[in-house]
Amino acid sequence: MDFRLPSTDQLLLYGLLSCALIAITSGCIMSSFKTMLMVYGIGVFLLLLIFIPDWPYFYRHPREWMQPKRLESSSSIISQSRAELLRSSSFDSKGHR
Repeated sequence: MDFRLPSTDQLLLYGLLSCALIAITSGCIMSSFKTMLMVYGIGVFLLLLIFIPDWPYFYRHPREWMQPKRLESSSSIISQSRAELLRSSSFDSKGHR
């Protein structure tokens, strides 16, 4: 998604609110709870069709991500962090204080 423009989030918010208002109005006019839920469901489905695919419009200003750092070995880091954790805790090796 485009992180520079908050309008994408606002468009989704306004779209959901307008679907809710249209659904409530249609449900009150028709006096039918089923109609209200169907109108709201169709509106949400249409909004999902618009906002879920990766449309090029949403990527006009892509966010630059940092490159991941390479680790030496994950097992040595885990053993070092486990040793530091055991040193900093007040428990002995059997788990007693």
